[in-house]
Amino acid sequence: MFLPSADWKFLRLTPPGPSGTAPLVELVPALAGLRDLMTAAAAAEAAPEPQPVQPANKTQVVKDHVSSVRLDQTRVGSYVVAVYTPLPGGPAQGSLFDHDSREAADLSIRDDELADFTRFALGGLSANLCEALVKIGGEDGPGFSFDFTWSPDLPVEQPTRRIRLAPPQLATLDAGAKDLRARAGPKGHDAAGIRGAPASRASLRRGCGHGRVVLRGPGRQQASPRQDDLGPP
Repeated sequence: MFLPSADWKFLRLTPPGPSGTAPLVELVPALAGLRDLMTAAAAAEAAPEPQPVQPANKTQVVKDHVSSVRLDQTRVGSYVVAVYTPLPGGPAQGSLFDHDSREAADLSIRDDELADFTRFALGGLSANLCEALVKIGGEDGPGFSFDFTWSPDLPVEQPTRRIRLAPPQLATLDAGAKDLRARAGPKGHDAAGIRGAPASRASLRRGCGHGRVVLRGPGRQQASPRQDDLGPP
């Protein structure tokens, strides 16, 4: 079967046991977290304003995008899930997400205190996205990594390095998600936190954070060739 041009993401899990296998009880939550990650990322781009906590009901464009994501055969490795994401048709192409989850976690670990996650909300970070990453990692899991292969129809100037999330970072993301929900309250919006954040989403995208990457999906503006932030793996 011919697959149209697409971006590929490779989720590398490292569960115990023989290479190329994964315990069912660990794989099912990881795949649910992957679905939630795609949903949170698409919702961040489709939203008219930053949402530290996203509403439960997603728009149809977000649902359609997540429905278009497919899993291919697993790749050689410990357990590598290949994720096929078709390029959106028409002129409405933008970034699927530009999140600072790795940077927020690293900052918290470096300072030995939880960073203000609301300052990263303008870049697409949300409690939902953090929770999805934590779910992929699983309870007491060894962590995971993402690799990327971009469609030649919208190339990047440099290869994107592998992004790794280890248990200390996942624990920090879990705490950050809880803090975002506490700050946002029942309406899911922290006006004070957003006012304290950088003035524009572009300012975050041009920053020097570690592990930041732009993925394409149902956006609000025409896409241009990607310039990926290459922090250390």
